[in-house]
This record gives sequence, structure tokens and C-alpha cells, in this order.
Amino acid sequence: MIAIVHGIALLVTAAGLVAAAVALARTRQAALPLAILLDFFTAASLLRLAGPPTWPSLGTAALTIVIRQLASHGLRAAQGLTQLGVGHRLPRASSIREAFRRH
Repeated sequence: MIAIVHGIALLVTAAGLVAAAVALARTRQAALPLAILLDFFTAASLLRLAGPPTWPSLGTAALTIVIRQLASHGLRAAQGLTQLGVGHRLPRASSIREAFRRH
């Protein structure tokens, strides 16, 4: 049973890589493919917990979820700055203030 679950988790990981590659080819932007890839990695980590939970599998799942949350927060923050007109480079405090004044 455990071998089957780990095999399915491996398939989910492979499907995530393929889906992220397709999304990157279609959109030419990194945000969506990264979110897709992290969702698939989270699903694979949670699938591994279907067997008897071990500390390494629990730690891997927790770390994957933490990375997913941090990346999602960072992507949302970057998207908000881009919508404000700051651009794709690292913003300066003065350019952020100016963008808020414009909107």
C-alpha cells in the first residue's frame, strides 16, 4: 500500500512539472507556473501522509506548505506592485510612494 501511494505521489510530482512547463510555455510568466508547481508538490506531500506518518514525511509536508504559503504571499505582493505601476525591478521606497499617490 505504501509503495502504491509513493508511486502516485511521484506521478503527481511529474504531472506538476509537466503542467508548470506547459503553463510557462503558454504564458511566458513565472508566477502562474510556480503556483501550479507548488500546488502539485503540496498534493504529492500530502499523499505521502496517507501511509503511516513518519517524522520525515510530516516535516516534508510541513516545509512544502510553508514554502507554498511564502511563495504565494510573495507573488501576490509582486503582482500588487506591478499593478501599481512600479514595474518588475526591485522597487525603491520613493517609487512605491509615488505609485500610491498616482492611484
